Amino acid sequence: MRHARSSKTLGFGQFFGDSEFRRELSGFTLARIIATRPLYQVPTHTHETAHLVLVLEGAYVTTAERMEPGRAPSLVWNPPATTHRDSFLDNAGTFFTVSISDARFASVGQGGLPARPIGLSSGPPLRIARRLLRTFETWPRRSMARAEELCLELLAGLLDGELRRPEPPPWLASVGATLASRHDERLRIGDLARDAGVHPVHLIRSFQRFFGRTPGQYLRERRLEAAAVLLRTTDLPIVDVALRAGFADQSHFTRAFRGRLGVAPGAFRREVKKAG
Repeated sequence: MRHARSSKTLGFGQFFGDSEFRRELSGFTLARIIATRPLYQVPTHTHETAHLVLVLEGAYVTTAERMEPGRAPSLVWNPPATTHRDSFLDNAGTFFTVSISDARFASVGQGGLPARPIGLSSGPPLRIARRLLRTFETWPRRSMARAEELCLELLAGLLDGELRRPEPPPWLASVGATLASRHDERLRIGDLARDAGVHPVHLIRSFQRFFGRTPGQYLRERRLEAAAVLLRTTDLPIVDVALRAGFADQSHFTRAFRGRLGVAPGAFRREVKKAG
């Protein structure tokens, strides 16, 4: 594994983990990597160059936009300068990466590649990525040219307009914004539906279709994200963190936090501060 130049900036072909296998092509680096840090030990970091992550084993947590709401992405595209904390819930994860050099990225026609991180659960790019993985694992010398072709096919698949999906209607986007900005309040589906002028069942179904989770799940995620920020950036007592994030009490918060991240809030705070 190449060691990152710093804990927060990763160069071409650099990831948090140990490389089982690594192959270099013209403008591409392919690697099969074992995760070595659970989510709470991974700092916010920036990848200088574009790359794809194919999840092989483990529960992968990503902030990339899902192209198929309701389904966990198996392939994640990250353009250059992506900043995130994507990682596995624990350190029992394996992934295959395709790193793209700046020169290759420019030659493909960067204007047509997605400008934001996206997660795919099916479709041609995922199928091509799996074929590339099989080629990578066998890797006779005669397959190097085929592997390069597959890398280019993979990027061509990301240029395909079918990756675009409809935007949520304005009323639903407004509901999402309300849940995100008022996560610390006691929000009820009936009130949100009444304000949006729709039936609660229609709200839930539409929300799940476009956002990949129910309104309640989305609200809990926003609360956990807010709590994680407070744990990283303040010395507030855990009970105050829980209340400010919108949880009813500390015990409820601790159960939700441990269930999502696999670690108690206090241990999370110690680990992230140790990681910098």
